[in-house]
Amino acid sequence: MPTLPLLGSDGLPFPARDLAITLAAGVIVTSLGLASLALPALLRHWVQAPEADPGAAEQRARRTAGEAALKDVERLAAVLAADPSRRPAAVAAARARVTALYQAQWQASSPGAPDARDEGLDRELHRSALRAERAAMQQAGPAEGLDDGRLHRILREFDLLEASLARADNRGRHPPGDPA
Repeated sequence: MPTLPLLGSDGLPFPARDLAITLAAGVIVTSLGLASLALPALLRHWVQAPEADPGAAEQRARRTAGEAALKDVERLAAVLAADPSRRPAAVAAARARVTALYQAQWQASSPGAPDARDEGLDRELHRSALRAERAAMQQAGPAEGLDDGRLHRILREFDLLEASLARADNRGRHPPGDPA
């Protein structure tokens, strides 16, 4: 349905309808043309504030969330240790393991984290361990009565881990944007 009627209420053609449409189209085209020519010239000298390091913000947010998680671990460990049905040594060991996981994450993301050579060495050792684990699983799985479906699912997990390690290696060898 047009915004301007074709005919007036008296049945005659709407006066100056074509002129109104032409003027509206002219205003639209002119404003688009001016914007495409003027905006680049105006924005050429506009200095944007440097963007804050998003990695640092993520690291701070993860640290804050991790600290909250550790506080909750401490709270729950105290409750569980007071429970007579729980062994205090088991609760302490579990608390220590979870705490160590968070501390390892913080150390890995801290400014003094291992350099790329250390990470490459970690990946190489991890890849070797995955190969040994795969070989052992291929032999032990059937011997332990593991069905083929489960064995293939576990082997697929090994494949995905190895692919992840290979992708991490390739990120260091190829320039950004270059498909690895």
